[in-house]
Amino acid sequence: MYKLYHNPRCSKSRIALEILEKSGKEFEVIRYLDGPLPKSEITQIVNNLHGDFRAVIRKGEDEFKQSGLKLSELSKAEVIDFLCQNTRCMERPILSDGKEFVIGRPSEQLAILLD
Repeated sequence: MYKLYHNPRCSKSRIALEILEKSGKEFEVIRYLDGPLPKSEITQIVNNLHGDFRAVIRKGEDEFKQSGLKLSELSKAEVIDFLCQNTRCMERPILSDGKEFVIGRPSEQLAILLD
C-alpha cells in the first residue's frame, strides 16, 4: 500500500492526493503536521528517498534559516535529527510504495512509483 505524506494546506500536496485518488491505487494519507512522526519513520524516508536525501528539507522555512545549518554539509543523521525536531521543515508531498520515497515536486515525480 502507498503512503502519502500530506499537508492539506499545500497546493502541490493536494495535487498529489488527487493523482492518487484517480490512480485507483490503495493508499494511506499521513498528515505529518498533525503529530510528530517517529524517528524510525523519518529515518526510513531519509534513507530511502529517491535522489538526494537532503532534498527532504524545506530550506526556505524559518526554522531552517535560523538553524545556521548548511544544507550541502548535512549528513543523513543530521537531516534525521533536524526533521525530528522540525517536522514542519519536511518537504511535501512525499509518496512511498513501502520501499522507496519520492518528493512530488513536480507532481510528475510521483510516476516514478505509480507506473
